[in-house]
Amino acid sequence: MINSPGGVQAGRDVIIAADRRLIRSIQLRVSIETQTGTTQFADPQTDVGLGSVIALFTRDKTRVRFVSDFRVVDHQRAPNRRRLSFVYEPESPTDILGKPIEFLASVEVLAVSYAEIFQTERFDTNNDATEFHCVVVVNGIPIAEIRSGVQPPGTLNQSQANLQVASVFSRIPETYAAVVSR
Repeated sequence: MINSPGGVQAGRDVIIAADRRLIRSIQLRVSIETQTGTTQFADPQTDVGLGSVIALFTRDKTRVRFVSDFRVVDHQRAPNRRRLSFVYEPESPTDILGKPIEFLASVEVLAVSYAEIFQTERFDTNNDATEFHCVVVVNGIPIAEIRSGVQPPGTLNQSQANLQVASVFSRIPETYAAVVSR
């Protein structure tokens, strides 16, 4: 079976239609970028074996955990800018896959805890120029983007940080419907 835009192609000219109103796949692509001392530019490096968990919380306090693929991409993008990147998928797919796209409108909080990984990677966010970026990919479509400066400085190096994301997630069903109707 291979993916096709309207569903799953089972063989030759047989296509099993997929319901566009349901979450069939979801990824959170996260990057954290911060200011560093002057360091030589470097190509992205991938560290394998470091796992991370983040969670989405809905209005009714339902938690959906996402786990990374045990890879961290470390990139010194400029002499004074460094970025760590992660890709997350549902830890328990049945917690979210198969639910209507409208379920995402109920998400209010994105919770992260990077203290251990940042210590291992020697990634310091104790300055004013740290940015959190997350792209939400639903059914293979990048559908929402969260960009936030991290305040107070160092928050991500200490413990769990919660980001209010209700304004972004509340627009996902409408945005998704507009994209798939084209």
